[in-house]
Amino acid sequence: MKLNLYTCDYWVPFPSSEYGGLVIFAANDTQEVLELAKEMTCRHDMRGEKSLFDDLFIELIGTTDLFEGPCVVEGFVT
Repeated sequence: MKLNLYTCDYWVPFPSSEYGGLVIFAANDTQEVLELAKEMTCRHDMRGEKSLFDDLFIELIGTTDLFEGPCVVEGFVT
């Protein structure tokens, strides 16, 4: 299965939070990236900060066939 690779850079500005990071996703399209990002932030107890999704920067960086489905490939988040 061919998936697109996306980098996702975000920052949730103070005073609502100090969270941010860079995450690499394998997904079919940017809508799947948004869904994966929402799932990931809920698991890390960021409570789906609205500004996280307002300020999300997504860039297509290539393709891969290493994964069976959409997923988080790697990430650094605070």
